[in-house]
Amino acid sequence: MTGNLIATFGLGETSAGCSDALQGHLYALGCSGSWERDSAAVDELAGQGGTTPSAAGSDGGRRLDAYFTDRDWRPQLGAELAALAEDLGASFLGFELLLERDWMQTHRRLAQPRVVGDFLIDPREPDDAAASPPKGSKDVTGEPEAKWHLRVPARQAFGTGSHETTRLTLLALAELDVSGATVVDVGCGSGVLSFAAHRLGAKRVLGYDIDPVAAFASRVNAGLNQIGLGCCLRFAAGSQEMMVPGLAEVLLVNVLPEKIEGAERTLSALVRDGGSVVVSGLLGGEPIPGSTTAALERWGRLGWSPTRRLEEGEWLAFRLERNS
Repeated sequence: MTGNLIATFGLGETSAGCSDALQGHLYALGCSGSWERDSAAVDELAGQGGTTPSAAGSDGGRRLDAYFTDRDWRPQLGAELAALAEDLGASFLGFELLLERDWMQTHRRLAQPRVVGDFLIDPREPDDAAASPPKGSKDVTGEPEAKWHLRVPARQAFGTGSHETTRLTLLALAELDVSGATVVDVGCGSGVLSFAAHRLGAKRVLGYDIDPVAAFASRVNAGLNQIGLGCCLRFAAGSQEMMVPGLAEVLLVNVLPEKIEGAERTLSALVRDGGSVVVSGLLGGEPIPGSTTAALERWGRLGWSPTRRLEEGEWLAFRLERNS
């Protein structure tokens, strides 16, 4: 079994510049990723039963984990990292081998199709779906009744339709007339909302995500759904800054509000007059949490008002329209 070799560094009270320099050297040595956090995060992980070399011998400062493959191991690597850290005012705390695990394996095994409005969202792998039709099927094909069947296997990217926020966005989207419209899917994840907009008759769908893995997964999933990529459906890795103002009639924002805080003005500018915004990922409850209230206030200051509220469990979604 292969795994990741984690090299942990103590940053103490070093500057951000030191951290940046250290990470730059580590990437040059073959590091495939890094994670910087303070000692509070380390203590929390240790308290939850997690193990990390930086949880012991802490000097109370920040930590940096650098990830290598176990194939990168060589006897002199530790000495090289220790010398590098010393030169930059940090300290090398040691290695840990973290064996690879398929964290989605259990989810894939338990995943079952779910009907959301007119959509059947199927998180199974195509081979699994052919071998084991879901229980409670209603039609002769072995699938629960639905107008559209969307395959979104439970792999790396968020958004198979199993989460309440995604389902709420799907329901809000289905209430809109998107026929012939341009739809922008913010934080497209696995692409499920983009595929739904395409099936509902959108003329053009543009999905983007800051995570390149998500943008790639969306393209793969488009093929599973026999949807061709081109002028009608595109996915990209990046932020809202790459989009053209006035581009969309419908904007789908199924993102936790703190992830887009400060970007609402740019997002708002993407929507043409007479367009709509669907905002999901908002916590509900009585009274409504401050994070949700603050998010709606930020949109309100840009001229958007809620005209529809949808709720499932502890989550809320709103359709927003521009004030006349």
